[in-house]
Amino acid sequence: MTASGIASPPVTHARRVAWLVFGGICLIALGLAAWHFIPAIGPYQTAAGYCDDLTHQRYAAIYQRLSSNVQAAVSQANFVGAEQLADQQAGKVTQCSASLLTISMQGNGTQAQVTEQRRSGITIVATLHLAGSRIAVLPDPAIMPFAVAQSFCNDLTAQDYAGAYHLLSDTITAQLAQDRYVKLQQYADQTQGPVTSCVITRLDLAKDDTSATVTAQVQRQHGASGGSAVQMQLAKTGTDWQITNLPSA
Repeated sequence: MTASGIASPPVTHARRVAWLVFGGICLIALGLAAWHFIPAIGPYQTAAGYCDDLTHQRYAAIYQRLSSNVQAAVSQANFVGAEQLADQQAGKVTQCSASLLTISMQGNGTQAQVTEQRRSGITIVATLHLAGSRIAVLPDPAIMPFAVAQSFCNDLTAQDYAGAYHLLSDTITAQLAQDRYVKLQQYADQTQGPVTSCVITRLDLAKDDTSATVTAQVQRQHGASGGSAVQMQLAKTGTDWQITNLPSA
């Protein structure tokens, strides 16, 4: 009898079994959650760190998160330049979030989705491809066409026309020999003065990420004040980006 005089109901065998089953289910659920989430903690921390760097415009720090293979494909200067151009066009990233629920294991690699909100109101869901704690694929598909266009600009200002020629598509180089291209550029230098500055002002990437239009403001020594806008058309062939038109200023 209890203190109130009312007898407690006996704990039956069926009730014991029910509690044991319930406890077993809880343990299995906890085990499954741990099996999924514990391996995801490292990738989540990488994604969260990427988001923190992105919202504070620490692009050099993001570059250090890239794998050695990715860093070999694009310089830090071009990586930072592409991110800064995106900020100019669409506004800086003001919010970026990562979640353990968006981490997925893919063979030897891991994918982590992050949601980015830019000042202009644009929302982007980006996928980070991770190998260990490193980002194994460029997080922004606009970086490589920017890098090629920037290399072309650098070659123009350095009068390295052989270098610029090798950035042109196979279709163009099949019809225009390198020495002919170099002579055309040298003739432009003689008549208008050499290129003194080439600044990329806009990049428009196609929805399928396989082509892009880059606009650069090119100033020649004897050209019009403020220079002229030059467009470069780029296309992705395999893993490489090439310029598919003949940019001239």
